[in-house]
Amino acid sequence: MLNTDAVEFNFIFVKAEVSKLVIVGVCTFIGFAIGYWAAKPKTTLTTYDKDGPQDNPEDRRNELSDEDRDYIS
Repeated sequence: MLNTDAVEFNFIFVKAEVSKLVIVGVCTFIGFAIGYWAAKPKTTLTTYDKDGPQDNPEDRRNELSDEDRDYIS
C-alpha cells in the first residue's frame, strides 16, 4: 500500500486533488514547527536594576562571614 495516490482534499476555499504523501509531509512539517515554537525556551530578563549586587562582586565578599571566607579559601 502506497500513499502516493491522489485524493480530493478540501482546503479553506478550494478543493484539490493532492497526493496523500504530500499531505502527510506538510502536516508533519507543520507539527514539528509548532512543537518547536511551543517548546523553545523563553528568554527572560532577570532584573532591570542597574545598581544590584551582581554588578559589584566586591560587595558580596564583604557580606561573607569569617567562617565562609575560611571555607572558600
